[in-house]
Amino acid sequence: MPSKRSLVDEIKDRCNIVDVIGRSVALKKTGVNHKGLCPFHNEKTPSFIVSEDKQRFTCFGCGATGDVIEFVQRHYNLDFGGAIDKLAAEYGIDTQAYGYAGEGRKSKFFEINREAALFFFTAFQKKTNPGADYMEKRGLSQAVLRRFGIGYADDQWTSLTDHFAARGDDLKLLE
Repeated sequence: MPSKRSLVDEIKDRCNIVDVIGRSVALKKTGVNHKGLCPFHNEKTPSFIVSEDKQRFTCFGCGATGDVIEFVQRHYNLDFGGAIDKLAAEYGIDTQAYGYAGEGRKSKFFEINREAALFFFTAFQKKTNPGADYMEKRGLSQAVLRRFGIGYADDQWTSLTDHFAARGDDLKLLE
């Protein structure tokens, strides 16, 4: 079975950076490179260079640089795994053949993380606690605290684990 590194190599080999970036950035061929307006900051003069030979992009305005995976991560606001999944799906690469877990298991981890964030947010909102007192002294409004999902962890070591156990979640996934 191929390794995860092989999956990355396969994606980089099959995905032409000019084609991928060209879907969302108007590129103009200038010599051996392609040039366009950087999608990561506002500019009027193109400073975003894509090298087909090197399969890399560089913005001389904001300093952004990387390969096709890095571009997809930044442009679509994805993590590394999300970028791998997106590119593999677009180019018909079977990630299962490489033993790559993909979104299925990752989405369960996101669900657990979201539930943990909600647990701490609820603890912050419902109880009088030093964290809420501190935020009030700092002058942060309830709207700001809600917007950023500020939470509070009490001094009990097992509060979160107990919460997940009561829900019937697989505690092995928490590890």
